[in-house]
Amino acid sequence: MVAGTALALATTGCDLIAQTALPSGAWTPATQTALTVLGAVGASALVALGFRYRSTRTRVTGFVVFGLTIAKMYAFDLAALGSTERIVSALVLGTLLVVVAAWYQPAMVRSRRAA
Repeated sequence: MVAGTALALATTGCDLIAQTALPSGAWTPATQTALTVLGAVGASALVALGFRYRSTRTRVTGFVVFGLTIAKMYAFDLAALGSTERIVSALVLGTLLVVVAAWYQPAMVRSRRAA
């Protein structure tokens, strides 16, 4: 399950890079923003799949991907991108973190009751 999701994210990431990078291969601000959004969406999907299939490993992997996405945003996006791209990256990542956190607690309680 994790491998399939990782493969889908890698494929989508390669497509995003191919579509948004310059012909020389240099990444544009749109490329950086798209990769941040892709990381946040992928992490959300992993957490959701982890609950769906009761897989702690998949949930933890989703949180690790969130952590890596946050680190990428601070290391690259905030330092190198313009205002609009930084705002989009931060808003999407923040929104998804809030949604996952709001969904996580009740789902964890339901999961413990079912066990």
